[in-house]
Amino acid sequence: MHKSNPIEGVTETNCSQPMSVSADFMSEPLVMRPALPRNDNRLLGCVGQTLEMMPLFQNQASRENQALQTGNKINAFLDENVKPNEITFWNGVVTSDKVLSMKREINKYGQTPEQAIVSAAAQSNVIGLGDVHTATGNPARKLYADMMPRLAKVGVTDLAIELPRSLQPVFDEFKRTGKWNIPDDQARTDYRIMHNLIKYSPDLVNIFEQARRSGINIDCVDASGVNFPHIDDTVRNQAMAKNIEEKIRSSPRAKVAFMAGSYHLEQGQNQAETPTAVQLLRNDKLNVTTFQPQIGGARDKQSGYDPRQLVLFPLTEDVKQAVSVSTSAARTVGQLPLWMPGGNEPRDTMSNWNNVLIFP
Repeated sequence: MHKSNPIEGVTETNCSQPMSVSADFMSEPLVMRPALPRNDNRLLGCVGQTLEMMPLFQNQASRENQALQTGNKINAFLDENVKPNEITFWNGVVTSDKVLSMKREINKYGQTPEQAIVSAAAQSNVIGLGDVHTATGNPARKLYADMMPRLAKVGVTDLAIELPRSLQPVFDEFKRTGKWNIPDDQARTDYRIMHNLIKYSPDLVNIFEQARRSGINIDCVDASGVNFPHIDDTVRNQAMAKNIEEKIRSSPRAKVAFMAGSYHLEQGQNQAETPTAVQLLRNDKLNVTTFQPQIGGARDKQSGYDPRQLVLFPLTEDVKQAVSVSTSAARTVGQLPLWMPGGNEPRDTMSNWNNVLIFP
């Protein structure tokens, strides 16, 4: 008979016979046992159940001693499955039992990124593909490039990118010829950005090339201006949403993959007064599914990463292969605050995006 456990989200058949969980994505096999929180004198989980099952004729001291021995076994399990850096990074925001819960959720609800993105594209008007602008050797960009042929097969017609609308003629010519013809006009900020992009971001250029080969149009949807990208975010989000919506409304078969920094794909309390591009699209009754990347190795490059890409990075060390997790199904993951050490108390959580892409 199943018995509900005090640790949220865990149900066990027998406390002494832990139920194994397949570890398709996490590197270590996990066991569905409840965690005894550190520095907590309360007897929870198996400890509490042990107390209940012990014969009443035993004295209280004996019963508590045996229960605490069980607790020590649970903590030994924690030592094997929860690493100190994970608890240190989250610094009280997430406890050891929450770390275990996230790992279990990743194994239970995880899909390959390819499966998740294709499924979302088939069911949505827009799929939001979060980008990490400053990362080198970016696995998310490689994934997006590799996905272009499959996205085309499920009906994606356009790739909307976070570049100013004024660059559209450059991409139109690239579509026709397969070559980049960018005027050498240093007075034009957009041209300078494009020259640097071609020179320093080959992974991004590869996405454009794969989109072209797959027959997907490339649409520059961001706001234009001499100060780009230093334009007010409200103006930029409005421009991106407007240009994407016009593309979709102009053709009944249009389906857009929108690649932009994760901030533009958020929807949460912090965006209530200044809605993002995705929120504006949803306000106009378009079906949007978003993906936000969490990239391994960020610990060594924190200064170059958007904090939103660092929230789950302690778990990336244990991920054997890239995985996509729904933040509505994986509730512990979805409820994780958008928090950084030393930062202010957040209002928003990882559920600001529909899915999280976790890369080793």
